[in-house]
Amino acid sequence: MGADGILVDAQKGCPVGDATRIVVVVLALFACDHRSSAPAAPVGANGSTTREAVGASAPVSRETPVKNMATPVATFAAYATSRGDGWAVGVEMAKAVTRVVVLDERSFGKPLSLPAKPETTGGFEASAQGLRLRGKLEGATLKATIEAPTANTFTAEQATPPVTFATIFGGAGLRVDWRQLNGKVTALLQRPEQPTRKLEGDVQGAVFALTERDELGNIVARLDGALLSERAALARWTTREVSEPVTLDSAVVSLYPEPVALASGAKIVPVEKYAITGGCVTDSVFPRIANVPTDVTLNKEIGKLLRVPPAADLSCVPAESWDVATYEITGYGRDWVSFEVQSYGYRGGAHGGGSSRCAIASLVEGKLESLAEELPQNSLEKLEALVRSSLLKQSSAKSITALGFSGDDLMIDSSRPMCVRDDHGSLFLEVIYADDEGMFRISGPPRARIPRASVRGLFPTGTLGERIFR
Repeated sequence: MGADGILVDAQKGCPVGDATRIVVVVLALFACDHRSSAPAAPVGANGSTTREAVGASAPVSRETPVKNMATPVATFAAYATSRGDGWAVGVEMAKAVTRVVVLDERSFGKPLSLPAKPETTGGFEASAQGLRLRGKLEGATLKATIEAPTANTFTAEQATPPVTFATIFGGAGLRVDWRQLNGKVTALLQRPEQPTRKLEGDVQGAVFALTERDELGNIVARLDGALLSERAALARWTTREVSEPVTLDSAVVSLYPEPVALASGAKIVPVEKYAITGGCVTDSVFPRIANVPTDVTLNKEIGKLLRVPPAADLSCVPAESWDVATYEITGYGRDWVSFEVQSYGYRGGAHGGGSSRCAIASLVEGKLESLAEELPQNSLEKLEALVRSSLLKQSSAKSITALGFSGDDLMIDSSRPMCVRDDHGSLFLEVIYADDEGMFRISGPPRARIPRASVRGLFPTGTLGERIFR
């Protein structure tokens, strides 16, 4: 890649090219979606292996410097409910539980990091940002109750999310590229204006422990933590050299976009553009379409859609601001591909802001289409009723405002993000809302899925939507 970007070799778990240029201020754990014991690394359009990454904020924990580097200052565990229930909880413990990270995997909400305190019953209580959780650890099981904003009781077992290749971004310019083989992890650690350092360790279930040693074999730094799921992690970076160890709070994991091959011979592969200007980071991962006559035109349009503003154009504070974007293929047919663009940015303060957009690539016409723009006004009105019914059925709420919307208007118009969602062979029209369109709290912004049978007839004859849902 050129001077404004970098490619990372997923097979080796380390950067390709001038790694000393990297100054990372975002925080995230990026895990491939490994569905087999030996996953193949994606191949970019130029034949090179690529890795992609997005990030989240990196709060710093002010604590007493650690003297005994042989022992971690905290221990970790991660718990997850059975697939479909959607709760993942990570805990950090000293003598008792001191921190809890909660993730609702049924939504696209972000993990929340909560300070915890022990209860006389032997359990713990954690609360912050409108969420209160009470729990108790019983061996390999966590029994917990979400008491606010809505009551929800669940039992979660220790999680074992599969992660073979990962990139961890942390505060203070920390970047770790690791490779796992048979439970052993070898990692390269990079910090601004310092030589690359090597970490080694292991991962047992969801819990990992990596250490760096000097030439005498003494431990000089360590990274300890646990993977909540393929989307989130909590961890702690500790060194002798700093008095404020970085605490990896609210980590956000973005699954590596898988290459897709269509029956027509077309291919969609992930490509990354990574840049740092004045200490401000921009990182975009976008799909590149190949093997179709219209691929040059389509790739230009996709590049415009996923463009993250160059860091030089941003009003940002070095080492405190960043913008990232990635994508997900939500469905495809012989001559079309639907993908969702997921963007996130941070400008300081407690939280960043995220958004999602959708686009449908017509491989025949060589254009990106918006499903919402294809719908006439009467179809938009019919769709609003379908969306309202879908959202209310998903919850126990009796009104739209109870879900977090500020009013009764669902804002279904020609600008509303809509994707084609393929769920195990069944097509849905997925209508998406953003963080700033309501007070959605832990569950994140809602999504309505309208089945194909209900969508058929909404799109005018000859449109791409009509062709997909007919």
